[in-house]
Amino acid sequence: MRNIQYPMIRSESDRVWTKYCGFLDLMLPQFMAIQKSLMLQQLERMVPCKLGEKLLGKHPPHTIEEFRDTVSLTTYADYLPELEPGLENALPAKTFVWAQTAGDSNSFHQIPYTEEAYGKSLDNLMAVFILACSKHHGQSSFSEGDRVLFDVAPKPYLSGILASGAAELFNLHAVMPPDAHDSMDFKEKTARGFEKSLRTGVDIIFAMTSVLVKTGNDFNRLSRKGMLSRRLLHPAVMARLGAAYLRSQWQKRKILPKDVWPVKALIGWGTDTSLYREQLYRNWGAYPYEFHACSEAGIIAVQTWTRKDMTFIPFSGFYEFIPESECLKSRNDLFYQPSTVLLSEVIPGERYELVISSFYGMPFLRYRTGHLVRITSFADEGAGVHLPQTVFETCADDLIDIASNRETVRCN
Repeated sequence: MRNIQYPMIRSESDRVWTKYCGFLDLMLPQFMAIQKSLMLQQLERMVPCKLGEKLLGKHPPHTIEEFRDTVSLTTYADYLPELEPGLENALPAKTFVWAQTAGDSNSFHQIPYTEEAYGKSLDNLMAVFILACSKHHGQSSFSEGDRVLFDVAPKPYLSGILASGAAELFNLHAVMPPDAHDSMDFKEKTARGFEKSLRTGVDIIFAMTSVLVKTGNDFNRLSRKGMLSRRLLHPAVMARLGAAYLRSQWQKRKILPKDVWPVKALIGWGTDTSLYREQLYRNWGAYPYEFHACSEAGIIAVQTWTRKDMTFIPFSGFYEFIPESECLKSRNDLFYQPSTVLLSEVIPGERYELVISSFYGMPFLRYRTGHLVRITSFADEGAGVHLPQTVFETCADDLIDIASNRETVRCN
C-alpha cells in the first residue's frame, strides 16, 4: 500500500484539494466529457470478456448513443452466474477484493472490485474526509493522524473494506482498528467504539445517522441519571468527563456529547439525516456531513462545505436517470424498458431512479440501483458549484438495506 502524506489543506491551490475535490470546479460540459470518455474505455474492456458478450451482444456499441440505444437495463440477476465464486475469468478485469451487500430474500450480492476501482473508491473517500472538515473552498482541517471512530459494517461489506484501507492509506489513527471489531455484533461494536473514544478522544466520527442520534440520546439519559462518572473510572476518561462537566456547568446545562468529544466532523449517511440535523448539532456541536454510496459503484455523491444538497462525482460510474413516470410504467409491465436521461438532461424538482454503468473494469452495465433521487437545482450557488444538485430520497422498490446492522426496513 502506498504511504502518502496528507497535510492540512490551507489554500485553494493546494495539490491535495485539487486532486480530490477539483471535480467541484467542473462545468457541466466538462463533467459529461469525463463521463463519456471513461464509459468508452469501459466498453473496450467489456467487449472481449464473456460477461461483456452476454450483455453487449454480437455487435457491441461504439458510441455512447449506441450503448444507450442497444443495451438493455440490467438488475443483479443478469450478472449470474458470472458473479458467483470461481467464475472470475468471465469478468472484464481481475478482481482485487470482493464486496458483499444484502440482496433480496435474505440473499447476498457479490460485488467484484478491481484494484483500480478500489483505489478510486478510496480517492472518493478522501474527498469525503476533506470536505467534511471544510468550511470554505480550498481549505480543510483534515490532517494525517486525525483520530477517527469508524462505526461501520464489517468486511466484506464495502464500508468495512474502505474503512480499513482509509485508516492505512490516509495515515489516520483509528480509535478502533476496523478489522478489530469484524467479529462483534453491531450493538457491541458501537458501544466499544464510543467507550474507547472516551479514553483516546476523537476528531472525526464516521457512522450512520441513526447511530449518532441514538448515542446522543443514550448519553443524555446517562448524564441525567448521573451514571457516567460511576461507570467509567479510567483516569483519562475521568479527566475528559471532568472537563466536559465544567464546560456544561459554565453553560448551565447537562453534559452533552459535544462536551466530551469536540469533533472536527460528523460523517453520516441515511435518508433520515436531514430530519435529525438540528438535533445532532445540539448534541454534537457539528452538523452532519452527508455522502451517498452504493456497493456497486462506491461513493457517488458528496456534499460541499455548505452541508446542503449533493454533487455527483464524475469518476464513480456513468450515470443515467429513469424518470419517475417511467419507473411506474416498468413496475406495472415487467417487459417495459424505461427510457433514461443523462445528468445534462435532468430537470430540477423531478425524481429519478439512478442507473449506473461501471468504470475501471467492474462488471455493471446500465444497472438499476433502485435508488430514487430528486434533482433540486442546476447549481449550488453558495459553494460556487455549477453542477446539478441532488438528494437521495428513498428506494424505488420501497426497500432500504441498512448494511451496518444487516436489517431491511420499509421506506415511508
